[in-house]
Amino acid sequence: MSEIRVDTISEKTSANGVAIDGVTIKDGGIAATAASTITTADNTDTLTLTSTDADATVGPNLRLYRNSASPADSDDIGAIRFDMRNDNSQDFTAAQITGDIGDVSDGTEDAEMHFDIMTAGTLREYLRFQSGNIIFNEGSQDIDFRVESDGRTHAFVVDAGTNTTMIGTNQTDFNAGADDLIVGTGSGDKGITIYTGSSVGDKGSIFFADGLGATDVAARRGQISYEHNNELMTFFTNDTEAMRIHLNQVISATAGIALGVGTANTASNVLDDYEEGTWTPVIKSNNNTISRSGGTEFHTYTKIGRMVNITFTLQAVTLSGTIDNSGDFTTITGLPFTSSSTAGQRSPGTEILFFSSGSKFTEGNVTGTVGVNVSKVEVLEHDGAGTGYSSGRIANLTSNTYWMFNLTYYV
Repeated sequence: MSEIRVDTISEKTSANGVAIDGVTIKDGGIAATAASTITTADNTDTLTLTSTDADATVGPNLRLYRNSASPADSDDIGAIRFDMRNDNSQDFTAAQITGDIGDVSDGTEDAEMHFDIMTAGTLREYLRFQSGNIIFNEGSQDIDFRVESDGRTHAFVVDAGTNTTMIGTNQTDFNAGADDLIVGTGSGDKGITIYTGSSVGDKGSIFFADGLGATDVAARRGQISYEHNNELMTFFTNDTEAMRIHLNQVISATAGIALGVGTANTASNVLDDYEEGTWTPVIKSNNNTISRSGGTEFHTYTKIGRMVNITFTLQAVTLSGTIDNSGDFTTITGLPFTSSSTAGQRSPGTEILFFSSGSKFTEGNVTGTVGVNVSKVEVLEHDGAGTGYSSGRIANLTSNTYWMFNLTYYV
């Protein structure tokens, strides 16, 4: 073995440095033209890069440079491998960080970085940094993703084996039709909050879609929304408002509520309208309007579906005007709703009570009825002799009049 011992070797030409068997040493730097291995027999630092530069730029630097004469898309740029031996004295890569070039075009260069880990005897990619994306489990392996918080070991979990996303739990044994997202731990209070503004138009919504498109009906087929400015919750089906829950807890349904048919939508069981209020009757003797003054009047209606029930009350009222017992004789117009136009749906008669001390009719038996497609009560009277009904004829108009009746008709 030959040996040379010197304290200093200096370059002869300042531009070249000192070359020793393919290794060039110049100005403190080393350049090698072949692979190099540094071997140690202990666990001390094998390679240390130290920078004594006092400025604020990055250093020390480790550079992996792929100097290709013909670069192409998808070329590997470089890799850092963590190799070891198994219990059968076989070398294998336990983990690896790899850089790839996605696009080498000048001005649009893209790159990727892959993180691979040995799993069950196969080197599998766990994480990838890609232009515009950070991807976990690109290879679609049975590799779960889990995020811990300060107080939860499973703050966010994606179970690759069951294709389930979970918040706060790692339990996956739920109904297969509703296990895409699971929230909660099975104990205590758990929930989801949609936090919005409270200005006009601000609302939180949940959409149910069966298609795509920002403005397409399929992307918002069903919807539940809460409008904070009006404290209003709205439910939509087939992109149409179906029901509201108002600030005062009143529920309004657009097309009605089906009663007594379970989950069916039977038209004959749908209650589609309810309304209460008062109405303003006008008493007419043929075409002459009979005036009213003094006393007390009380006229109400209740509409349930197609059925309308009205009340008419005069108490100690003075009636005045011109009696004309010809033509239509006596009618009370101004009903709150026009009656049904279906033939044969005239309302049954109802007795009109009155007191002889005030205005009355020529006969004592008086009935009110509502005809087809009208908004008036026709007054009929019976002579008591069994000869039938005729149009009601007012006998007189006086003070202290009491007329009362309750009548139901259909619209």
